[in-house]
Amino acid sequence: MTADEPMLTCYNPGCQDKKYLASQNSDSSCRFHPNMPIFHDGIKRWPCCKKSSCDFSTLLSYPGCIQGPHNPDKPEPPAVDKSKEEETAKNGEESAKADTSKVMEQLFASQQAPKPQEIISVDRNPSEPMVKLPVKVMPSLTNALAKLSSEPIKLSSGDETLKINDPTQILTCENFGCSVKITRSEMDSKNWQLVEDCLHHPKPPVFHEGLQYWGCCQKKHTDFEKMRNQPGCSNGYHKWTKGISKAKCRFDHFDNPALLTLNIYAKNSDPGACEFEANSCRLRVRIVYGVDRQQFQKDFDLFSTVDVSKCSVNLNATKVEVKLSKSPMQSWKAVEQIPPPPTPPVPSES
Repeated sequence: MTADEPMLTCYNPGCQDKKYLASQNSDSSCRFHPNMPIFHDGIKRWPCCKKSSCDFSTLLSYPGCIQGPHNPDKPEPPAVDKSKEEETAKNGEESAKADTSKVMEQLFASQQAPKPQEIISVDRNPSEPMVKLPVKVMPSLTNALAKLSSEPIKLSSGDETLKINDPTQILTCENFGCSVKITRSEMDSKNWQLVEDCLHHPKPPVFHEGLQYWGCCQKKHTDFEKMRNQPGCSNGYHKWTKGISKAKCRFDHFDNPALLTLNIYAKNSDPGACEFEANSCRLRVRIVYGVDRQQFQKDFDLFSTVDVSKCSVNLNATKVEVKLSKSPMQSWKAVEQIPPPPTPPVPSES
């Protein structure tokens, strides 16, 4: 070994030393694998000794299965047939163009406006007599009403607890500044909702920088009790905490060609006070619901015609389901008829 003898690199697969001196290279200097490793489905293995691993570093740590001299010659990459490579690239470009064209066609087809549905023309007769629809009380509502009738209701007008529809139940006017109280029997004996004897404040109180005042009459106070006891500035109708009052209910629908289900979200409806009537093109509902006896009433001018004999109503604890059997069968764009767009005004001739 000379001082200036260079270190050589061994290119045998699996050689653990890699660096060696030519003067020390013998037939037993290198332990290596005679074949290159194979990679398939995440597994790396030596085909000569069948050793395998998922980790490449672990594969390289396996000692070779034969002995021989170190190999200083770097292996040449396998020759590639240029004609086959060009043909493969050309086929790949054509395939990519075909795939792109197919994708664009599908995208264009998906973005095209759907064909408008053909509306079947029907004869509408709104003056047909209204027919009461059969009503079915579901078990969920039966259980909810039984629970409400057995439990006392605590009113905001006092600490006493009274049952629903109790004639001694105390009702308080909800208008700002009005403190009138009556019993339910007194309200039933008089038409209190039509008597304009409620002296109240039409606007709520305002609290600003230590001052309290009603938003309608602007008389400011520093003491809350004085502000609350200030007489009202406007006359109007009483608004009782209990009793039937008009309300708005949210509703939506589920549509298929044969049946439209109208869901009206009214909790704990009263089966005895609710009314459902319909003819071939109109639906009228009146729902009394809740502990505070609110009333939802609406007439629906239906989108198309229905078979009244096959329509029905289900009363649930949280909603009312009105099932409308369509005649003829077709999809509806909405529950009610869609009004035509307004006609633009005709410009006047000067």
